[in-house]
Amino acid sequence: MKEQDVLHHLLSIESEAVTLTHDAQMEVERRSIEHEKQNRAHYDERYAHEVAILDELLAKETMTIEQEYQKQLEEYRSVLDKIVVDMERFSHKAERFLFGEEA
Repeated sequence: MKEQDVLHHLLSIESEAVTLTHDAQMEVERRSIEHEKQNRAHYDERYAHEVAILDELLAKETMTIEQEYQKQLEEYRSVLDKIVVDMERFSHKAERFLFGEEA
């Protein structure tokens, strides 16, 4: 009878060990999932912050480039407005070029 009690006790301890192991594995899984969620939230927050900074930088650079483009375009138009067009002289030179010296 004593042997049966010892065997029963050992089986009971083994059952408790299996339960403890299972519970520990479940806890590890729960913590792992929780840490994954925290890490993902931190990553998303950091990513959004970096994207916002880059978007702001892009907007500033775009505005600077557009302003420079407008400035250069206005300068070019100003230069074109100052050019005097001599159509008669142009026509004469074009005829000489296209038709030779006789024109």
